[in-house]
Amino acid sequence: MNSYDGRTVHYWYEDHRTGKRIDKKVSVYPFIYEMLQHIPPKHFRMVGRYGLYSRRSYQKAKDMLRLYAFMRTKQISLLLEHKRKKKTYRQRMIESFEKDPFQCPHCHQEMELIGIWHADYGWIYHYMEDIEKERCRRYGIPFRRKKTG
Repeated sequence: MNSYDGRTVHYWYEDHRTGKRIDKKVSVYPFIYEMLQHIPPKHFRMVGRYGLYSRRSYQKAKDMLRLYAFMRTKQISLLLEHKRKKKTYRQRMIESFEKDPFQCPHCHQEMELIGIWHADYGWIYHYMEDIEKERCRRYGIPFRRKKTG
């Protein structure tokens, strides 16, 4: 506000469309009406240009938020990777029974898996079968599983 003589108010503002300064001289009541338009209602929240929204720190804040989002997604993916890793049979048996199933009860050395035999299905796995598969793959011979039982 530049001046007020009791009847009229002389003030100026910058027109945002043209970018030019406009001087106005109006009586008191029209001036009050023009100013009241800019006062928000009670309990109305207005966002100012400060903090993260200030023009000066906007780019820094944007970069920090981008970094935070990246770290959050990275941490989530790391958590998901950790959840995906299932424990091996050996780890589960040691946790449950406090006994290593691959350790010989007599000499306490690690045993090698030679085969798995099931009462109903016969040999489920045998190490010679793996050797045979590898030989067939190397020489291009089709592998045929031997029937047992």
